[in-house]
Amino acid sequence: MSTIKETILSFQGLEDTEDAFINRILALRDLEGDANYTADKDDKVCLAAADCYMDAYNSPDFTENKLSKTYPRSYFRKTAIQLYKSNGEPEKATSLMNANAPLRGKASSSW
Repeated sequence: MSTIKETILSFQGLEDTEDAFINRILALRDLEGDANYTADKDDKVCLAAADCYMDAYNSPDFTENKLSKTYPRSYFRKTAIQLYKSNGEPEKATSLMNANAPLRGKASSSW
C-alpha cells in the first residue's frame, strides 16, 4: 500500500515535484503525506495533484548550452482542469480555462 505523498508523485509528470512544495500542498489540503492512501481520501489527493500540476504549469523552462528542460504546459493545464472539475472545485477549473499562458522571457546572450 502506498502513502498519500507517493500516490501524488505517481501522477504522470509530477515525479520531480520538490518535497518542500508538495509538503506545503499537503498541509493546505489537510493531508498527511505519510498516511496510507485510501479511496475515501481520493478527492483531496486528486486536488493536491491538480495543485502540483498548476505549479508545474507555471514553472519556467531552463536552457543552458545543450541541456534543456521544458514542460508540457498544455498537458499540465488540461489535467489540472479535469482534476479540479471532477473532484469538487469547478470554480478553479473555470478560472484556468479563461487564463492566459504564463509569460516567457528570452535573455540575450550578450553581457
